[in-house]
Amino acid sequence: KLTVSDGNTTNSRIRENYITINDWTGISSMKKSSNLHFFPNPLKGAGTLVFSLREEASAAVVSLYNFNGIRVWEQQTQFLRTGKHSLMIDFCDSGIPSGIYYLTLQTGKTSGRIKVIVQ
Repeated sequence: KLTVSDGNTTNSRIRENYITINDWTGISSMKKSSNLHFFPNPLKGAGTLVFSLREEASAAVVSLYNFNGIRVWEQQTQFLRTGKHSLMIDFCDSGIPSGIYYLTLQTGKTSGRIKVIVQ
C-alpha cells in the first residue's frame, strides 16, 4: 500500500510489483572503523581524532554533522598507510556553536562515526 499526503489530503493505492530493485550498492559493503576515538569529549576548541586503518587509503575525509544531519565542517587528508593515526582538529575559528555533533571518518573502504559534544 502506497500512501501519499500533501498535509491536507491523503491518497492511498494498493499496487503489486510497485517497487522493483534490480541492483543495489551501498554502505553495507564498507568496513566500519573499530578503533575511532575523539578526545577531549566534550571539547572546547581543539581535539584529537585517533583511528586505525586495516588497509591503506588514498585519502580520508573527516566531517562534522549537526544533529539535523547538515555538514558544518570538513577536513580532507591525503594518503594514509595501514595502522594507527591521529588528527588534530581545531574548531576554534570555525564558528561552530555549542551542541551535539557527529564526527565521521570516511575512506574508500572504511567508515566510522562518533558523537562529539562541542562546548
